[in-house]
Amino acid sequence: MDDPELKNLLRENIKLGEENNRMLRYMYRSARWSTVFSIIRWAIIIGLAIGAFYYLKPVIDRLSASYVFLTGHQLPTVGNFFGK
Repeated sequence: MDDPELKNLLRENIKLGEENNRMLRYMYRSARWSTVFSIIRWAIIIGLAIGAFYYLKPVIDRLSASYVFLTGHQLPTVGNFFGK
């Protein structure tokens, strides 16, 4: 181990290994946060869709009742779409 070139190569190898380790940790951390924010984003989208349905259902029901009153025709239900 008295060869200076071998020692320099070993130091360079250790230095590159530490740099690679830092980059891999950063990539892993970024992927983890990306997953967390993706889950939060989908939870918000689904929550907004459910909330919009909850708040718009009375309006849709009133519009449906008005349609039935004006035209005398019943709106199809989900069961009618599938032949029930």
